Amino acid sequence: MGGRPEIVDPGMFLAGKTEAQRLFFVFGHAEYASAVGDLKDTHNKGLGVEAGLGVGVNKTFFTGTAGYTWLQNQENAAGNSIGTLRYAPFKIGVRRYVFRKNIFIKTDIGLANMKPENASGNSHFTAGVGAGVKFTGFEALVDYTTVSKWGSWLSLKAGLTFGL
Repeated sequence: MGGRPEIVDPGMFLAGKTEAQRLFFVFGHAEYASAVGDLKDTHNKGLGVEAGLGVGVNKTFFTGTAGYTWLQNQENAAGNSIGTLRYAPFKIGVRRYVFRKNIFIKTDIGLANMKPENASGNSHFTAGVGAGVKFTGFEALVDYTTVSKWGSWLSLKAGLTFGL
């Protein structure tokens, strides 16, 4: 009663973490691709770029990605070539962090325009799965991509990510 007023710490009413959760992020990657399986008979390596965004909470984010990859051709045994293959996907997916927010796994599906050089392009189903590491604003990942009626490739991707 006649003493000093007590000060209440508002932090004692908060449960769990008090640090801000990032609900949204954007990313951009450069890509080196290496054809595998049947696609390796006609194309060997490629370069690409992609950009996307993620929305979610805690460790799970839904993603949207668009990109462009060029796969370099190689002649088959008969000396024929279909030229450089252009891959332009629009994908949706899920990214799940498995260790803090440093190691993640991802999967995505969508449609991609596959266009051989000197031919018209067609839309095809595409899917991918990968795993990566993220430190501050840099991330690197390994990604396996497959496109219906075309084939698959393994990619090494690296780039920047910014969370909001």
